[in-house]
Amino acid sequence: MLVFGAVRLDLASPRQQVRVGRVASDEPADPDVADESSQTEQLFRDYAAEVNGLAAGGSRVIVLPA
Repeated sequence: MLVFGAVRLDLASPRQQVRVGRVASDEPADPDVADESSQTEQLFRDYAAEVNGLAAGGSRVIVLPA
């Protein structure tokens, strides 16, 4: 059974590669990040700049912190 699955996966349609980018912050986790403040606005501007750079570099999927 294991051999059958390995062969089947190997014979599957041609593989596609997707470039993925990840945005992270060195700032400690902040439960109040959604509060309106200049710090929150700056954090979102920084994320947007990183996302733009990753997209310009070819990333098709970008993961943001939750």
